Amino acid sequence: MGYADYLRGLLAPLGVYRLDGGFSGGEIEALGEAFDALAEELEDAMTQALVPTATDEGLEAWETLFSHPPAAADIKARRAAVAALLRMAGPCTASAADDAVKGCGIAAAVTEDGPNAVAVSFPETGGVPENFAALQKRIEAILPAHVALRYVFRYITWAMLEAQFASWTALEAGAPSWEALERMVME
Repeated sequence: MGYADYLRGLLAPLGVYRLDGGFSGGEIEALGEAFDALAEELEDAMTQALVPTATDEGLEAWETLFSHPPAAADIKARRAAVAALLRMAGPCTASAADDAVKGCGIAAAVTEDGPNAVAVSFPETGGVPENFAALQKRIEAILPAHVALRYVFRYITWAMLEAQFASWTALEAGAPSWEALERMVME
């Protein structure tokens, strides 16, 4: 049922208007079409204005609010990134910072490191990530300036290898690849 039918239903009880044709009927049809078009526009505007329902057009508008837009690829990840960045408006907590960093497509974990301090680690990477300079710049742009920031990098140590294997003989017997060894020890 469109707005033309809605208008006819409103005007019928009055008995004054000719609703099936003529000048009044044509006017009702024209108004109904205009109201239908307006309703579609309003529906689309409402969809784009809300982060959970926004599509590319709405998300682009939200992302222009941030100096560093999210690096997420698909719609679901972009929505999560925008929502995480919007949550950063209040006091900076480690969980909000973690959400914002992950939401921006950065594979890092942010944990509390004391009052007004956080530690950023890269759990999926051993050592310093290849693109650390770009990641560092982006993380420091996302997090509030008053929060002290410390980076934590994970390395395989001899103690980790000793804890995993009883002896070098046991290690040599299995002879895992470096990648497999890294996965075993880093987990």
